[in-house]
Amino acid sequence: MISEERVIAACNELKKILQKIKPSKLELLAAALVGRLLNRPIFVASSGSQFGGDAGTIGSNSRYFRVECKRYRKSSTLGIRSLLGEIDEAIRADSMLEAWILVATRDVNEQLARNLIRKGEETGIAVIFLEFQKHEFSRFAVLCSFAHEVVRRFATPKAATLALEIQKVANSDTEESYRVQQSRKSRQKKN
Repeated sequence: MISEERVIAACNELKKILQKIKPSKLELLAAALVGRLLNRPIFVASSGSQFGGDAGTIGSNSRYFRVECKRYRKSSTLGIRSLLGEIDEAIRADSMLEAWILVATRDVNEQLARNLIRKGEETGIAVIFLEFQKHEFSRFAVLCSFAHEVVRRFATPKAATLALEIQKVANSDTEESYRVQQSRKSRQKKN
């Protein structure tokens, strides 16, 4: 079994690789991963006006999501005002918007998360973060582990290998959680 320290190291290595790929590749990667997870096509916008996100479902299969990608390094900041503006633009472009998803190659601090979530609550839109937090497993890394072959296509073979390592831990944690649940159910039936 892979140690927790190794998984955290794999998440950090994956983050460094994703921070170096071209922004357009990150947008394609995020769109492919979110699309696969939701089982919905995600369309990537060309440069210029992007309707509050880099990609979205545009109502395909009656679903309305926007995906905003931010390829930032640790020293860069995620601007609250610009991201709030992205949500406003997404709402203006699509009155049926269900969720706005922020994919970031760095952590999302509390102030930013609080402001974006508040905006989502005020407008009735779910705000979802897929990022690399400092204190826990990365949600974006876990998403990458869901489809490591997609990571290989849009990032690098090394990034795909790291995503596969993360997947092994996620699978073993899920299996252990399932065994614990089944054990509890079994004991409850006996009582």
